[in-house]
Amino acid sequence: MMLRTTLLICLPLLTITACGKGNKDKKNPAPVLTAEINPTTGSTPAPTGSVSADEALKVDQTPKPNDSNNAGQNQNPNQNQPTPKPECETALIDFEKSLNGTPLVKADEVKDEYSLLGVGFIAHKDMSSGTTIFDVKPVLTQVPHTGLAATTQLPDNARGGYVKLTFAYPTSVLSLDLIDVENPTSNIELFTMNDRNEYVSKSVQAIPQRGDNETFNVTLADQSYVRKLTIKLTGSSSVDNIKICVKK
Repeated sequence: MMLRTTLLICLPLLTITACGKGNKDKKNPAPVLTAEINPTTGSTPAPTGSVSADEALKVDQTPKPNDSNNAGQNQNPNQNQPTPKPECETALIDFEKSLNGTPLVKADEVKDEYSLLGVGFIAHKDMSSGTTIFDVKPVLTQVPHTGLAATTQLPDNARGGYVKLTFAYPTSVLSLDLIDVENPTSNIELFTMNDRNEYVSKSVQAIPQRGDNETFNVTLADQSYVRKLTIKLTGSSSVDNIKICVKK
């Protein structure tokens, strides 16, 4: 009779622990977890403070760094950065016009037409007598098209001379056109400047021999910054389209 009474008490309360003999530890009895059944729905409500099954299935909608809401925001972190300034300014000396737009004419002496780039001109003219006239201005020629020569005067132009460009700023000489190089001893020489403002030879590049009045392009092997360019033209040759990059 005592056992039946105990079962009648345990079943309505849905006791999780088995009902039967009492706990041997009378001083610290094991806790009994119970849950009441809703008489209307028959469901068992979640214990107070717990999360229901529906709430547990909900997805966290907080935007993540890679969510579509943030797409494209960090694809190009440098898109708003200013474009870096080029190390040097590229320019082409074509002897057609000065930098202010004034046309250059055959037999004109080239003086300060490109001074805004820091470029100056000087020549050494080899005379037919065997002497050399130093520090003269080179002149323009138009055979077969505009170029710069040490001299165009006959018969002295057959001996040629030196066409020199000086640079007020460190300048890289990228390439140039050469016209009517029929002598195999022509060359290009580059100079730096020491702390005593003296030109120091840096590199020499041979100019290949070509046919009469032929024009060809030469890319310089040494494109480091220099302070002077010397073109030795041992004949009636000229130079055109000098491409440089000036570091100001």
